Order: sequence, then structure tokens, then C-alpha cells
Amino acid sequence: MCGNPKRSTASSAASKPATTISLEHGCSGWKPTSRPPVRKTTDHKLQWFGTTRPRLGFLATPNLLLYGTAGVAYGQTKDTYTVNTAGVGTAATASINDVRAGWTAGGGIEGAFGGGWSAKVEYLYIDLGKLEQTVTVPPAALTATFNSRLTDNIVRVGVNYKWGGGY
Repeated sequence: MCGNPKRSTASSAASKPATTISLEHGCSGWKPTSRPPVRKTTDHKLQWFGTTRPRLGFLATPNLLLYGTAGVAYGQTKDTYTVNTAGVGTAATASINDVRAGWTAGGGIEGAFGGGWSAKVEYLYIDLGKLEQTVTVPPAALTATFNSRLTDNIVRVGVNYKWGGGY
């Protein structure tokens, strides 16, 4: 009977700091005396991104627009995976650069304050999908699988100028 169940902790998202995933093997099928502990590390970066989306809203006052927005998101991700085995060091590393497409949704508020000037605050949620990467760890040909969901939350603050005046 196993007295040390498999425990793991994980948290990762695009453009966030590196996340360490620690595994303790017990009931997972690996015998602690026959295999050394393994540590999997991931690093996810959103190198750049863009969106194509319309805004749909209403004037809350003559100078204040409340709006929602949704559309297509795209961006380049860089994902690095490392498997370290106790007593061996770095056993395997994989790196993926990929341009991915997904979706985005959000909302905001924009207010005109005269002379062609306006200011806005906007929130966007971006989802570039799931990524699964399997790394083979030599010499025993064990595999380590990494699952990630590539998302980001963005708040933008901006000032706009409309050429030709207005507002």
C-alpha cells in the first residue's frame, strides 16, 4: 500500500514569471527507491500580441462611451521546458517558438474632455489556446508531459487625439 501519494502543484500562464512544478513520486507507479525525484520547470513568455476586434457600446452621457469588444487575438509565444533529475542534473530541455491564434474579449470606458482629446481605460482577456508538450528524458526513456493554457489579462490606459478637433 502506498503511504506517499503523488502530489503536484502547478500554475502557469502566458507572459507570467517562470513556474516550477514539483512532483513527489509514490503511488504514481514509480518506486522511490528505483527512480530519483524529478523536477519539471516551465517558462512561458508572450513575445508580442495583436488583436482585431470591433467595439460596440453606448453613450452613457454625451461625452462618455461604455463599450464591449471581442474578436481575434494572435501572438508569438516562447515556451521552455526543463526536466531535472536528482543526482543527474538537467536531463532534458525543449523550447518552442510559435505564432498562435485565439480569441479576446473585454470592455472599457472612453470619455471626451474637449479640443479633440479623450481618455480611456480598457480591459482585455486573451486566450491563445492549449499547449501540450512531451519531453523524453534519457537514458531511461521516461516521458514528462507539460500542459499549459496560454492566457493573459491586460488593462490599458490611454489618451487619444482626434485630428481636426471635435468632441
